[in-house]
Amino acid sequence: MVFPSEMTFLIKKIPNVLAVNEEGDGEPATDTITLGQKGSYKMSTVINMKKTKLPSSLMIPIFHQTIERLNSRQPQTAQSPPVANKPVTALKSFTVEFSPTVFSHCNGEINNYTVIVVESGAYDSETDKPNSAKGSPPPTKTFNEVSSKKPLGEYQAFAPKPYPYPWSIEDCKAGSSRRRRQTTMLEVIIIGDGSSSGGYTNGELHSNRVYRVKFRVMNEVGYADSIYSAEIETELHPAAWLVPLLFGLFLILLILIILFILKERREPGSVRRRMPWVNGGIENPAFVEDKPMRRTGDKRPVKLANFGNHLEEMEKDSDYLFSEEYNDLRPVGKNQADDTAKLDCNKSKNRFSNILPYDHTRVKLSPAEDEPGSDYINANYMVGAKSSREYIACQGPLQNTEEDMWRMVWEQSASLIVMVTQLMEGNKIKCHQYWCQEGEGPVRYGDIIVKNIATEQNDLWVVRKFSLTKGPITREVLHFNFTAWPDHGVPESPDHLIKFVQAVRRVKKNDGKPIVVHCSAGVGRTGTFIALDTLMSQMETSDEVDIFGLIRSMRMNRCLMVQTEIQYVYIHQCIMALLEGDDENAYENYNGTTDSYYNEALI
Repeated sequence: MVFPSEMTFLIKKIPNVLAVNEEGDGEPATDTITLGQKGSYKMSTVINMKKTKLPSSLMIPIFHQTIERLNSRQPQTAQSPPVANKPVTALKSFTVEFSPTVFSHCNGEINNYTVIVVESGAYDSETDKPNSAKGSPPPTKTFNEVSSKKPLGEYQAFAPKPYPYPWSIEDCKAGSSRRRRQTTMLEVIIIGDGSSSGGYTNGELHSNRVYRVKFRVMNEVGYADSIYSAEIETELHPAAWLVPLLFGLFLILLILIILFILKERREPGSVRRRMPWVNGGIENPAFVEDKPMRRTGDKRPVKLANFGNHLEEMEKDSDYLFSEEYNDLRPVGKNQADDTAKLDCNKSKNRFSNILPYDHTRVKLSPAEDEPGSDYINANYMVGAKSSREYIACQGPLQNTEEDMWRMVWEQSASLIVMVTQLMEGNKIKCHQYWCQEGEGPVRYGDIIVKNIATEQNDLWVVRKFSLTKGPITREVLHFNFTAWPDHGVPESPDHLIKFVQAVRRVKKNDGKPIVVHCSAGVGRTGTFIALDTLMSQMETSDEVDIFGLIRSMRMNRCLMVQTEIQYVYIHQCIMALLEGDDENAYENYNGTTDSYYNEALI
């Protein structure tokens, strides 16, 4: 008898033979299967048995090997992750989804499954391989047997349960079974729920620990194990941070006590010599000695004649009066509105989320049509000796705000930029390079074309000369970049910053246009430069300086101006160095042309 290459039969399993019955004839069949000529599982055509003339009952021994293969081998497993999706973790448990693609019914219907759990510290990657064998699985420890060990060794979480994915002949078709089973409802398993079954306990896990799981299945012949899953970490207990926090607070308190004791033992600093201050060779007639005193209020002026004594008093007891006075500045201006900076369209334009421009003094760019936030830049107008908008204090540009920087310089008609930071300090980016190097072609920033005409450098700073072109108009801008100033700190000597400020003042125009000043955040070093430049201008016409009052007014325009106490002390040291010096022209504005800026700016 010759059979077609593919036929559909209803089959009943009997020893060593296959009973084939025509559909609806003979004994009830157990399932339907399509077999090829060689007993393989591949099929392409289904032949309707009612149209095929065959005996009502036919014994086909050729299929014996196929039936034996289906019913006399241990389960089959694959080298694939046993967990279908990302686990859901809790403090003392986690939930996993049993992937249906790990095991196959091809070697016989799988009856039961269970889960083996291990803590990562006891996991052995060398032995983690898919495994299958005939007979009963090896004995596995219970949770109670390993719960006292650290880390937890392997244990079985619960007694075998019915396998959740039913047998189908589709399992034995190459490539089709896994695609089909991936669409089925996944079995969800909670590890650590505290339940018990058949002598096994699914015990609660420890918080903030890392575990792995694997699955074990059984059929009538044997068992098979999957590989272990990836690491699954339980959540950290909310109270777990209390111990390190308390320990940290204890260490901080101990350090503060030690520092206080050391400060108490320190001798007061050496007394600075005081010399009469001269302006243009003429002794200041208001130079009158008076006793320094601790002042309160928004303004705290000090006579120039008495500045040496004042500084000496402030430095006593490890700068105690400096600390008190600077503490009075800390809350100034903090309650002012900065709503524009917090708009979603502007958040990405801020280098730091806590250093934002106040609304009432922020620099507004010309808005672009249908572009929310186009008028925003992290910058504020700052008060000076001659104008309430003598300076613009801004953050160091980001890559996405470099066009805004040049737009602000153009719209404010600024001819001078002072940069008191480096691009990189340590491993941190402090400012994006928003200009092109000398010798490079001009670069377009929005509507503005910028070209580096010339660059000159000394040990402390770099001077660059830029041409800015927009349409038919071209302007020149000088760029002073001080490179010897550490972030949150101060230059090595007061003379360094004094010389830099003098160099800037020599090319500063008296045209009423603001000087743009920035560091990284635009508050610490920026505030120190603006304060010293303003004080030097005030010393030309006044017999006193009010460092506290000046910085207080600056902080009403932009937050955190003069960001640290050491910068506040450094400004006082610079004023003292100026009073002790003998440069008759230290405070004179330079009114010459910028064509000679190399000789005038580079001292």
